[in-house]
Amino acid sequence: MNIKRYLVPAVSIAVLLGGCAKPEQNNQPAQSATPEPTTEASTPEPTAEATAPAEDYSSLTGIYVDSIAGRGMLELKEGENDPEVNINWSSSAFQHNEWHMQVHYNEDHTSLEYQDCTMDEVTFDSAGKETRETRYTDGTGSFELVDDTLIWHDDQTENDEPVTFVRDTEFEHLHGMINPWRETTDPDDAEKIAGFAMDCPVDEAMPNDMVFRSFVCMDDVYGAMYDNGKEEMLIRKSSSIDPEELSGDFFTYSKSWDISLKGLTVHCLGDGKTVNNALFSNGEYNYVILYDAGNEGNGLTPDQLNSLIMSLQ
Repeated sequence: MNIKRYLVPAVSIAVLLGGCAKPEQNNQPAQSATPEPTTEASTPEPTAEATAPAEDYSSLTGIYVDSIAGRGMLELKEGENDPEVNINWSSSAFQHNEWHMQVHYNEDHTSLEYQDCTMDEVTFDSAGKETRETRYTDGTGSFELVDDTLIWHDDQTENDEPVTFVRDTEFEHLHGMINPWRETTDPDDAEKIAGFAMDCPVDEAMPNDMVFRSFVCMDDVYGAMYDNGKEEMLIRKSSSIDPEELSGDFFTYSKSWDISLKGLTVHCLGDGKTVNNALFSNGEYNYVILYDAGNEGNGLTPDQLNSLIMSLQ
């Protein structure tokens, strides 16, 4: 995958002070009974048109994380005019991309649209020096609103599949922000973050020239990312999180079936022949293997899946 805060209502209080007062006496001379000559009435000032009330985006403001790998973080906050969206997507420990745009509702309020997106590529050298390059300033696209998710359809990205960002309100409440995922290339750091270690697959078990990229972990989740320049593979392990929740895969596959591998029951999702999402448990830990998630027909073969799972045991 190549890509791949808050309304504070102001309250004003008006206090009307009243009481009894002596009526004023009329000391003006009596008006003549002769009527004054009439003058032509002046043209009334045109009434100003009422302005439409400002759109309310407060229910959407917050922080979201991409549902598959936890590598992308999206912040939606109130802007000076329209709301602002900032996305940070990490490709590695030394490179990430940033998107900045203003959004507004479409006509039926089912999505947020934008047409002024700026995208920067940010890299860091071995000394930590930052280099920033602006790739474009006129990006267009939209965010489809589905429950507590924002499904990103970006017109400039090379990836055809949309990206789903999920809101974590519990973490938001506790920390005022989100992105519990931490990225590292050091297995010792990954073990400290997750709270346990994971035996990563040996080279012989790697499918389709996949190479290690980084560990993406959080408390009780150990994750390892791999890619081959075209496809991504993610392996996750947890001691308590349900496999389906652990996967974070929101795609709908045409086939769902179980296979047995050396005493393990592996629940598979894909096209029935290749596997994009494999879920299983060894009784102590739950595991997920995602391969090119969402791209049905381009998953793992049974032999490739078997080799991976045996490497993890």
